[in-house]
Amino acid sequence: MRAAVAPFAIPGKGRLAAVTIALGVKQPVPDAAASGRVTVSTDLQVTAFTTEGDNKGTQRSVAKVALRAGAQGDADYEALSRMDLPPGRYRLRLAAYHEAAAKTGTVMVDVLVPDFNRDVASMSGVVIAAAPGRPSAPRDLFKEILPVIPTAQRAFTAKDQVTALFDLYQNAGKGVVAATVATHITDDHDAVLVNETQTIAVNRFVGADTSAPAPASTPVVGGGKSIPTVTAPQRPDPTAATIRAAEVRYKLPVERLPTGRYLLTFEARLGAAVLRRDVMFDIR
Repeated sequence: MRAAVAPFAIPGKGRLAAVTIALGVKQPVPDAAASGRVTVSTDLQVTAFTTEGDNKGTQRSVAKVALRAGAQGDADYEALSRMDLPPGRYRLRLAAYHEAAAKTGTVMVDVLVPDFNRDVASMSGVVIAAAPGRPSAPRDLFKEILPVIPTAQRAFTAKDQVTALFDLYQNAGKGVVAATVATHITDDHDAVLVNETQTIAVNRFVGADTSAPAPASTPVVGGGKSIPTVTAPQRPDPTAATIRAAEVRYKLPVERLPTGRYLLTFEARLGAAVLRRDVMFDIR
């Protein structure tokens, strides 16, 4: 299993933040798929612990993914979950139970949840979206906070379309300033292959109306078709009276990167605040 987590501010939830979770699962295709379409069900249980070991609660979700008739080998898909937590450092225990195989897998991951509402400036985690991507479920789980479906996938080819997305937040009561975002891609020999800077204007730190995204079809493993990232409209300002959010997207130039391992770095400057996020990825 592989996991990716990222915290985001939640509209109207005060200091609570939504920790988005994507858990990649690979397992043998059931024998029943040889004669017809089969739906596999994976139960995902997420338990949050503080650094002192205190249990802060458990969240359960179910991922149901359809396998095409005649599928063979391994089914490779993603179970999505979300846990709302106050600011702090946590260790998340992700336990996935596969009903047909009667097997459980567990992975631990650490996450730092910023105080988005009280900090002068803050930054969400970084999510990665890819097309064609892995089938995932439930696909509408993050529509309140994310315009894309995140993936735990971190290995790509030159034919993939890969986008990184994060939010910058500012406390409106303490003033809103323009931000600069520097983007670097470094290879495993410490050579910087990409070095770009963009300005996030003050007027981008505002809210926008939102509506429900178009319904997504049931994801199918091994169907031979591209499974696009489902995109929702822009999100509203997370807390209209307190903070302003600006969405930042970056399309990874996978088509011009040679095979290897890379470090993607975003460094944001908002006044005196300097914020950084790193993501490792591979090109195959």
